[in-house]
Amino acid sequence: MDNFPQAGAAYSKFIQFSRSDDPLRGEVYYRWGESLFKQRKFKEAIESYDKALTLAKEKDILEYSLYQTALCWENLQNWEEAGKALQEFISSFRASSLIAEAHLKLANSLFLRDKFFQAREHYSWVVQNSEKDALAVEAQFGIGNCWFNEKNYDKALVEYLRVPLVYPQYKEWRIKARLQIGLSYFAKGQREEARKEYEKVLAEESLTEKWINEAKKRLKELEE
Repeated sequence: MDNFPQAGAAYSKFIQFSRSDDPLRGEVYYRWGESLFKQRKFKEAIESYDKALTLAKEKDILEYSLYQTALCWENLQNWEEAGKALQEFISSFRASSLIAEAHLKLANSLFLRDKFFQAREHYSWVVQNSEKDALAVEAQFGIGNCWFNEKNYDKALVEYLRVPLVYPQYKEWRIKARLQIGLSYFAKGQREEARKEYEKVLAEESLTEKWINEAKKRLKELEE
């Protein structure tokens, strides 16, 4: 059903009139949660997913209900609850096709709570284990961010430099990494090295105005 409010009403009616021991109730609560999620009613969706986790027997419904619960908390920017759900997901569904995404999201939630050591562990897991380069490049950048926020600029440089070297096909991440490389050099007092990195950004082909302006801004700051 593409009409999510109408679908939600149908699921609600089923729950209202079905027997409490009806084996379909767990799946219906999950689908109701999906309907609410797509309407961005995240708190209500969490309640439905919680019911599904209590009632469902099917492994896939339990797996997706828990993962979607984490996504709800993420959308609500409740990083602590998102982290709890993701940690439980990782412990319970190690063979899931979503395990790399879960590690990456857990790392992000830890990073946003300034837990850089723990975040780095999960970013590193993604880099070492994910078969999806699109996830690995984000995690590699995250490792650099962790070191940078811990003011270990030498290690931050090493990790940021891996982004354009190992994942050159990802232009956006390559540019973001070069900007952070420049910032790391600047933090170390190496202004000329920082300048070179910002000039590398400006040398990129088909550069959007956003990145042109950012690189020029950084170059101007070096002159102050």
